[in-house]
Amino acid sequence: PVVAGVIGATKPQYDIWGSTVNLASRMDSAGVSGRIQVPEATQMVLAEWGFVLELRGEIFIKGVSECQGNVRTYFISTMRSKRANIGTDGRPGGRTAGRMTLAEVVFGLVQARHKERMRESNGNFTLTPSKLLC
Repeated sequence: PVVAGVIGATKPQYDIWGSTVNLASRMDSAGVSGRIQVPEATQMVLAEWGFVLELRGEIFIKGVSECQGNVRTYFISTMRSKRANIGTDGRPGGRTAGRMTLAEVVFGLVQARHKERMRESNGNFTLTPSKLLC
């Protein structure tokens, strides 16, 4: 969960809080220079989108591990060709063939989470790749 809002009366600033923000910060601070580290839930979504990830192992994450135990983490390695040749228009070879923008990755994560929630609520909802890349 994430909470966002403006704080401060004399010098208002927009900020975000929550366990998701804490976990993202800890992934960064406990990471390895030059590598992108993600927790297992993110790894599952990224693997669906064609990313290859390598297991780093289970590590202690302050603010998480005290209650839930060590967190299994992965490093993002590369993309395999499963979706790498699909452009932003959903057709093979588009302008981003072989690469995805950060916006496309985030969009994919949001869509996958939505898909998960719908599946939990009615058990039979599915999204096809063409709907994910609209």
